Amino acid sequence: MQHQIYPWNQQQWQQITTAFNSGRMPHAVLLQGAKGLGKLDFAKALSAFVLCSKKGENSACGECHTCKLLRADTHPDYKEAAPADEGKSILVDQIRDFCDFFIYSSQLSSYKAGIIHPADRMNRNAANSLLKTLEEPTKNSLIILVAESTTSLPATIKSRCQVLEFAVPDKAEAISWLQFASGASQNIDLALSLADYGPLEALDYLKCDYLQHRQEQFEMFAELKTGKVSPTKAAEKLSKSLNRRALGWMISWIQDMIKLKMVDNTTSITNFDIAKRLTDISKNISISGLYGYYDKVSTSLGLIDRQANLQLVLEDLFVSWIYLEK
Repeated sequence: MQHQIYPWNQQQWQQITTAFNSGRMPHAVLLQGAKGLGKLDFAKALSAFVLCSKKGENSACGECHTCKLLRADTHPDYKEAAPADEGKSILVDQIRDFCDFFIYSSQLSSYKAGIIHPADRMNRNAANSLLKTLEEPTKNSLIILVAESTTSLPATIKSRCQVLEFAVPDKAEAISWLQFASGASQNIDLALSLADYGPLEALDYLKCDYLQHRQEQFEMFAELKTGKVSPTKAAEKLSKSLNRRALGWMISWIQDMIKLKMVDNTTSITNFDIAKRLTDISKNISISGLYGYYDKVSTSLGLIDRQANLQLVLEDLFVSWIYLEK
């Protein structure tokens, strides 16, 4: 488990390792920031640092017995809690098990470390279960919460953590890093835009098939409006590969349609490569209609998270899109 600290996270790394070396290490840290900034890599590198038996001033050695156990995911003093499936919640039983882990003394290292990610996916009961452990921490324990948004985290949780904010890097720095990391020379600006300027998320766009999948989904979205494909067929096709990213694309298209109706300027939109098509598709739809459909897509995302019938949710979404007019 060797995880790098990315250039745009060096300041946060220096801050937290300095705290550890000076004996001021908090018992709980909340890593907060947008997707694609390397927060989970940071959390795992921090866990390795505090557990390492031969650490340097600001990094784990990577070679000691502790580090080797971490790489093999068999270290007895390390624990993670995460959703069982993408988009699902972290449940109370998972957090109870996580908290029980911190009751007992460490076996190999002087510390015990655990990560909850994404912490903003804990349901209410899970968050409440964590609170007691945060209020009464055991000695030499480190709990790391990783979250994109903290609006769903109770104030009582946030107030018991030291918060480290992660911000998107300067665009020039992100482009330079992406060119080196991906070897790509094209679509870097588009990948960054679609990734909300998170470099690691943008790297996924460049190295995986996300750009192609997005284009295919957009063509289907456009063909629904013209009647070339039926809601049932579209729902059947999309349900086979649907994830939160795919619904996120739909939300971003609607957002951009609204922006283009309000200000005819492509510099402010996410999907600048398809700006003209978005304008053409939405020319007979009112802004209020687009706002209403945006709410419907957002609601559908919540329904899918709650394991509603995916086919029916998508069919309803697509029928509404077909008949959305002024």
